[in-house]
Amino acid sequence: MQSFDNRRVLIVDDNAAIHGDFKKILGSSAQDDSGLAASEDALFGDDSPQPAAKPTPGPSYELAFALQGQDALATVEAARKAGTPFALAFVDMRMPPGWDGVETIQRLWQAEPDLQVVICTAFSDYSWPEMVEKLGRSDRLLILKKPFDAVEVAQLAAALTEKWNTIMSERAHLANVQRAEMQARAYASSLETVNRALETSWAKADAEVKGNRRMLLRAADELLAPALSVVADSLASGDPQRDGEQYELASSSARHLAHALEQFIALARINGASTPAPTRPVDAPSLIAQVVASVDKPLRERIRIDTRRAPAPESLLSNIDQLTTALRELVDNALRCSRDGEVLLSVETAPSDARSDACVSFIVEDRGPGVSRDALKRLFEPFGHAPVAGAESNGAGLGLALAKRIAESLGGGLSYEPAESGGSRFKLRLPVV
Repeated sequence: MQSFDNRRVLIVDDNAAIHGDFKKILGSSAQDDSGLAASEDALFGDDSPQPAAKPTPGPSYELAFALQGQDALATVEAARKAGTPFALAFVDMRMPPGWDGVETIQRLWQAEPDLQVVICTAFSDYSWPEMVEKLGRSDRLLILKKPFDAVEVAQLAAALTEKWNTIMSERAHLANVQRAEMQARAYASSLETVNRALETSWAKADAEVKGNRRMLLRAADELLAPALSVVADSLASGDPQRDGEQYELASSSARHLAHALEQFIALARINGASTPAPTRPVDAPSLIAQVVASVDKPLRERIRIDTRRAPAPESLLSNIDQLTTALRELVDNALRCSRDGEVLLSVETAPSDARSDACVSFIVEDRGPGVSRDALKRLFEPFGHAPVAGAESNGAGLGLALAKRIAESLGGGLSYEPAESGGSRFKLRLPVV
């Protein structure tokens, strides 16, 4: 908290000798042992002799003096303008021919509302009710009757200047708290504005994404039917005996186009799905046999199946259509990457332990060249994997991305690891009941 140490004191009295007395009591010489001369006029007295004021130990003050109320007001206004306000004023009640003490205090408070005041009087010029009526009830005013000694003056100066400093410190602290609160509210308001803007932008972007997805799906659907028709027409109209290599190339390109469109549509539909796919019990050996049966007969002979560790049918619940698609993509990828090598398709069940839950894994292993370190970073991204040297066909670059997305949508995952044979080993894991 900011601290203040204002010891500026104004003495307002039409008797210049009194100014000297205050210098001895509150000035730097107050620490000396010298004291006032015994013959000096009484401190704050009128004309009757009083005991001389004696110095008292205490803090040093910065004193200023005025002989009349008008001079005091000018001094206070100048100090306030300069940023060095007075903390305390001792004001004499009688100061002819100008303002009396009450009027002087009224004017001083108009210029400096926080000024602490001690009014010094030896006569009952105003009764207490009259002073209250003119000045109001205020904790900034004390009345000190004459005669009084130097100790009283020193105590009042110390207490009232300290009071002024405490008030200013607390006020500054309150201002800092209020300023911090306003900044916090402004920050919170700006965050609210930003959040609303982000929500609006997000809603707009989400609507655009959904609209683009619907457009792409419709476009793909529109292209898929003609592509399949082209495949059928090319196979029906061509003559393998007559056209030979040209027939094989055309039919292969047509099948590749149709498969790429099917992959694209399946991937887009999974990414846009808002509800999980329906599930039912999966007979793993039957499912694997179905996947292998969908492969072209010449390639089918390269696939070896191992279902000895397959789970019981009732222990695995999944969406059979999507799982079939994912396994078919993994098998197609393995056949492409190992042009003449064997592809192993197996299934195994892992029991639960302290680190993981029970799961069933469908494993597709090939004997191809494997995956390089650089290609591994983009292996499961759409169109992300690099062409594989020696592969029969590298596909459209959507198969692994589609298989991984299906595995995740079914509550599992898809991972890659190098096979012991040097090829690739993909493991599609699904939770079991």
